[in-house]
Amino acid sequence: MYMSWKSPYFSIDMIRIGIVDDEKNALDVLQEFVNAIPGFEVKFASTDPLKMLNACESKMIDVLISDIKMPGLDGVVLSELSYRQKIPVIICSAYPNRAFECIQTQVVGFIKKPTSKLCVYLALEKAKDRLELIFPGKGNLENPYIMVSKFGNNSLQKIMVDDILYVEQKNNYALIHTWQDSINYRTTFSRLLDSLESHSFWKTHKSYAFNIRYFSKLELKHIHLSNGKIIPIGRTFIDEIRRRIEEYFND
Repeated sequence: MYMSWKSPYFSIDMIRIGIVDDEKNALDVLQEFVNAIPGFEVKFASTDPLKMLNACESKMIDVLISDIKMPGLDGVVLSELSYRQKIPVIICSAYPNRAFECIQTQVVGFIKKPTSKLCVYLALEKAKDRLELIFPGKGNLENPYIMVSKFGNNSLQKIMVDDILYVEQKNNYALIHTWQDSINYRTTFSRLLDSLESHSFWKTHKSYAFNIRYFSKLELKHIHLSNGKIIPIGRTFIDEIRRRIEEYFND
């Protein structure tokens, strides 16, 4: 297994962008602009602000670009909720009269519609500067990934560590669960955890460990992840897990 690590939060090499706009055409234009700018990629895009809020709470993105007037959740309110997750926000709106209101919050930039690639680039650079202030010294490492030999054949697969939701032990192999797939990996559970625990993976049970980035809810015997999956907590792990979660989100 080969490893390459970065900060649990973001990488200067590739900053993950979330875009929300209830107008599909505007959403498509912003995606095209962002993906054309080196160092940035659209990780999550939606016309639903509530889905974007969940993506922010799940730490799927590093920076949010949001419209203002959207059904279900106002963009200014969404920006305030997102910034609590240490996610800088850029507002993109056709209503310049609300720019001052946005500046009074933690918004790092305001882009007037219709926008241009240059305006998007300048706003993203401001957001990048804000990330460096929020997470000083954590932007110069490589994107983390693992190369695994899949159980049952000789094929190799590259898995981005940030895409892993949780891992579990199954007999003589480890099962790696991502957003897209579940991969059988012939290795010991302890060997895999030795690497992942230095990132953002916490053991909850003798056979389970989860990625704190995707934590949603803690119960007495279970942890809920942001994709709806529920994993068990062993009796000897509950107090330590509760303490670490409180420290992580109050940091």
